[in-house]
Amino acid sequence: MINIRNNKLALILFFVIVLILQIFLIFKLEVLNNIIFVTNLVHLHMILPLTLWGYSLYYRITDLKIRRLSMVFVLLLILWMILKFYKGITDNYEHIEILWYLFYLPMLMNLYIYNKMLVYSYNNNPNKIIDKVLLLITCLLILLVLTNRNHNIVFIFSDVTKPSIYTYNFGYNLIVIWMVFLSVLSIINMFKIYKNRKKYSLIYILIFFILIFIHNRYYVLRIPRIFSSDFSLMYTIVFIYLLEASIRLNILPGNYYYNEVFNIPNLNLFIVDNNFNIKYQPTGNNTIPHDVFKNIKKDIISQEIYSKNNKDIMYKVDKIDGGFSIKIIDVFVINKLMKEVNTKSIVINRQNKILTIEQDLKRKITKQKISSNIKNKVDEVLIKKIDLINEYTDLIYGEDLSLQQDYLLLAYIKIFVGYCKNKASLILKGMKNKYISSDDFSIIMHNIIQDSYTAKIEGQVFVTINNDIDINNVHSIFDITNNILEKCTRFSKSNLFLKISENKQYYTYDVIIDVYDINGIFIFKLANIIQNIKVSTKKISYDDSSILINLSFKKEGDVNA
Repeated sequence: MINIRNNKLALILFFVIVLILQIFLIFKLEVLNNIIFVTNLVHLHMILPLTLWGYSLYYRITDLKIRRLSMVFVLLLILWMILKFYKGITDNYEHIEILWYLFYLPMLMNLYIYNKMLVYSYNNNPNKIIDKVLLLITCLLILLVLTNRNHNIVFIFSDVTKPSIYTYNFGYNLIVIWMVFLSVLSIINMFKIYKNRKKYSLIYILIFFILIFIHNRYYVLRIPRIFSSDFSLMYTIVFIYLLEASIRLNILPGNYYYNEVFNIPNLNLFIVDNNFNIKYQPTGNNTIPHDVFKNIKKDIISQEIYSKNNKDIMYKVDKIDGGFSIKIIDVFVINKLMKEVNTKSIVINRQNKILTIEQDLKRKITKQKISSNIKNKVDEVLIKKIDLINEYTDLIYGEDLSLQQDYLLLAYIKIFVGYCKNKASLILKGMKNKYISSDDFSIIMHNIIQDSYTAKIEGQVFVTINNDIDINNVHSIFDITNNILEKCTRFSKSNLFLKISENKQYYTYDVIIDVYDINGIFIFKLANIIQNIKVSTKKISYDDSSILINLSFKKEGDVNA
């Protein structure tokens, strides 16, 4: 077979033969009068080559939908030849008229079918609405021709006894316009198929579209040579040429070039039928083991099968029309790489486990360090208070003290215990957050006052802060309040009123303390303590029995109490 992809000789030869046939049919009466080719038998003789050609299309066209359409295409051409043959041997005018109208069935329908095949060639899911509209218009025009006797919209016969004498009406112009439209649509679809290919090959088809249009115009104008030509035979040959050229130019999908593919060295592609009989096998010593055929599942479109004897060879099985294609693929390198990947994966998994263990250990060590740091910080802050608690406890049990002294020591111990509890809570909160809520702060301040009730210190706390408070200022306020309460335990009775509020930049600490002390020792000592506190602003006023303190703490931990 000639390689048409690289050499267009066969196509050019076919092109020339068709042109010669067309010219021959135009001048047939003068060239070969009374020979079989120019009698009505020529149409009967055309059926055999048409049938053989159509049979070849079944095996040459690979797409199932296009293959079915091509069969309808060929059957319509065969019908045309049968109708033309019968028209030539009958004398019944009514039959001749009906047969003449029926010629337009294959002529119009095959143009529609050819365009549909082109659409399927580049689009497996064409627009169904457009296709139905094209089919509907084609069928309506065919029906218009077949019913011409009732309306004469297509042809007008002046004498019913002379079928060759007629004129064309506007209905015929509609048919010509529709044929031109389908031809243009087919050309557009060809260019879509050849989108990424060189377009010059399409000239073999475009020329015939142009020639047929010119022939039609000359035929309508009754040019003698053209009008006397065999219209049906010419169009049949043109339709054959269109379909054959479309396959050979790879406009329609065909297996015309399969031999070229199969002759590629080392292709290793087998073609088998549904009974696993080998229809094609490449040159070489490759064979397909029987166990591979046994494992092929006919209902699966694509599958990969390995032979029991050799796992380094994979058989890629794909279902095709009438059988299967089996490609032999050497996967030795892939298997080797997979083994290496698996080995590395095992190593990586081990390393990941080691890393996970190390991370767990680091978390535990970090957790222990944090716990140790918290414990050390709590111990560092509370050690003095704890020592005082132990010292006062030893005094209660070891010394002969008065009831009032025991009571005073117990009051100190309770205040110290409350201090340790609340201070530890603040330290833990400060390890997690830089701020604590105003509700938590209010609870801590109320707890301080409640722990002082046994020392006959009565008081009230009002916290009017809505936002979170920075932990440094909380510690400062907490320590100042505890210092004040510890000093108040020496008196028989003390009253304390505490208010803590805020503005845009400061926390305000206001406290009023009422105590009784003849010498005023407490008042002066407490005043000295407060004077040494480093706060943003402070105001102190006092007399012999009471003291008024106003402190301001700048927000964001500006205080060192």
